[in-house]
Amino acid sequence: MDKLIKYIAGEATDAEKKEIEALLHTDAEIRKQAEQLQAIWDNAPESTVNQVDTDKAWQNIQAQIGISNAEKSAKITAKSVKVIRKKRTRWRTWSRVAAVLCLGMGLTYLVYNQYFKGEESVSLAESSGDSIKNLTLIDGSKITLNKNSTLNYPQKFEENIRKVTLEGEAFFEIEHIDNQPFIIQAGKTEIRVLGTKFNVSTHKKDTVTVTVEKGKVAFYPSTQKRKKVILTKGEKGVFSAKSVEVIETKNQSLNTNAWRTKLLRFEDAPMNQVAQQLNDFYDLEITVSESLKNCRLTAKFSEKSVDEVLETIGFMFEVKVEKLDKKIILTGGNCTP
Repeated sequence: MDKLIKYIAGEATDAEKKEIEALLHTDAEIRKQAEQLQAIWDNAPESTVNQVDTDKAWQNIQAQIGISNAEKSAKITAKSVKVIRKKRTRWRTWSRVAAVLCLGMGLTYLVYNQYFKGEESVSLAESSGDSIKNLTLIDGSKITLNKNSTLNYPQKFEENIRKVTLEGEAFFEIEHIDNQPFIIQAGKTEIRVLGTKFNVSTHKKDTVTVTVEKGKVAFYPSTQKRKKVILTKGEKGVFSAKSVEVIETKNQSLNTNAWRTKLLRFEDAPMNQVAQQLNDFYDLEITVSESLKNCRLTAKFSEKSVDEVLETIGFMFEVKVEKLDKKIILTGGNCTP
């Protein structure tokens, strides 16, 4: 964030200008943030800014939210991308910004949990509600972030490694770069890749699931790298925090990326499996009766509501649908072994 503010204030070096302009070109959220800060800067009279006791301004902000000088970072309005930077001693620029923020923002809130780590900036992308977020990182890697998920990633990767942290679920298309592997910290695991396409999910408690669409990844517990499992196209790895093991299987589901494509596919799938995949997709609790165990579904549903899907299933197998809030029970069924 320091570089962005310096850019707006006209104090950035040529190298910093090029870096910021590249980010503004590729990241819509950073463009929004820049526009907002630019408006604040433009609307703050220079004379007023110069008259502000910025040290006192920072102290007042800290007192409002009950933090110490050692815990500094700013979160400016509730937005899906927040840029956080760890401490460097550039108080001249920061003092001016503190004044502008205090005068013009009416800060929504500030979060001081980490501050300035050398030259590295860290961005936090969030996808909430029913929205899905698409990101392109500085190395060209593309990430689709599922709803209720967050990705923590640096503005500039280290020379010999690219590392991000995921909470929730995301689909990764990683650019291959020699001698600079891409590592994802997900729960109590790490996924190491050179260049590939794969899905990572941490939505289920104490479980991390990696499904590879293309290429190869190494999947292992963070504290026990010797337990790594190599996954290739069509394979799935499931980590359990209880056993601290990664179990490798073939990916039997056609719907790993349904959250991204909005297409549900079933080919001769047993109804209990269908119910589980509908649960994952629609965030419901669907159960099937014993009488439906012999029913197998072959169908495709593109951008259909759960009611439309259940209506089709009900028509095909003479199924009765009982609803209670988010719980749905399927009973009946006219299927022969």
